[in-house]
Amino acid sequence: MVPRAQAAVTERREMEEVREIVLRSRTVRVPVAMQRGREVEPASPEAFHVPVVEGLPAQYQELLVVPEIDPYTVIRNADGSVIIECGICPKEFGTLKGWRIHAAKMHRQNGFCQKCGHFIEMPHVRSAEEVAATMELHSLEWCPMATKATMNERAVKRRRLELAGRNDEAAHYFIPANLYFLFQARNNDTFLPLMAKLMKDAAIAIPTSSISSRSSINVLFTQ
Repeated sequence: MVPRAQAAVTERREMEEVREIVLRSRTVRVPVAMQRGREVEPASPEAFHVPVVEGLPAQYQELLVVPEIDPYTVIRNADGSVIIECGICPKEFGTLKGWRIHAAKMHRQNGFCQKCGHFIEMPHVRSAEEVAATMELHSLEWCPMATKATMNERAVKRRRLELAGRNDEAAHYFIPANLYFLFQARNNDTFLPLMAKLMKDAAIAIPTSSISSRSSINVLFTQ
């Protein structure tokens, strides 16, 4: 009888650390689970799928062009290794991160955004400088897959323009509705009870009684 090979299991120990969150009137100690053990290998990269874009204004939706071919292809070798083959040029990479760095350096000049996986329509752009400027504005103002830090910067700029009555300019900055709602709540104490419920539903270990200022909202918005 041949014993079955046991699946390799990554050892992991959960330890508890205490993180302090300083509010306006008190300090809350929040338990934070930590993982220690052998380093976990990253998950195997998935094949390219065009990201689903929701909530983007129509004028921006019209500028997104779905690639005719996959920007990258995942090739799995018999030995378990993976090769990421660029679909735009004959380059190969060992990781998806490597391909993203390559695409950001080499293919943005062709109007391709490696974050949202679309080409950007540029009907009135001709020179390389105009392409670079258009792609930069796409990243800063309306790319739907921008980082949280970029989204936060957009929210600040958009709110400032709205307060100044420049709503047409404010509309240039796209922010998903849920994130902008959190940003507004962080600056409006009337939303704090609702934010307490959202934080509870999200399993954030902060007692409702401790949410006495907008500082608690900052914790949720910056995660």
